[in-house]
Amino acid sequence: MGGTSKLFECSTAPKAESNILSSVKECLKGKVKTKEFIALNSTLCLSFENIIDDVRLTWRLEALKAPVLQHLVTPLSMALEESIRQQFSVVETVKKLRRAYAAGKLERNALGGFHVDSLYHLTDL
Repeated sequence: MGGTSKLFECSTAPKAESNILSSVKECLKGKVKTKEFIALNSTLCLSFENIIDDVRLTWRLEALKAPVLQHLVTPLSMALEESIRQQFSVVETVKKLRRAYAAGKLERNALGGFHVDSLYHLTDL
């Protein structure tokens, strides 16, 4: 992550913008793919990517560069943190299902899905 931090900093950027970028960087822990500023309508556009195991999460933040943008960062970070938590949860559940299937605790049905005797068995894996 050491090389990524420089992408968030811009020596010509106003202090408010670099504070916003720092806040977004801290909450997302992802990699900035693109950063652009459209001077015509004062729009700040950021594109992020985060890869967790085999799951790739990409998102784009686009907002007018104004003091109100600072107030967008907190709810955005909360929403993205929740999204990442849910993503981790789904990935962990899939891993548990794979381990349960490999251990013979699950069996495939004719439709290709899985049958679990009890979901409580998954927590024991």
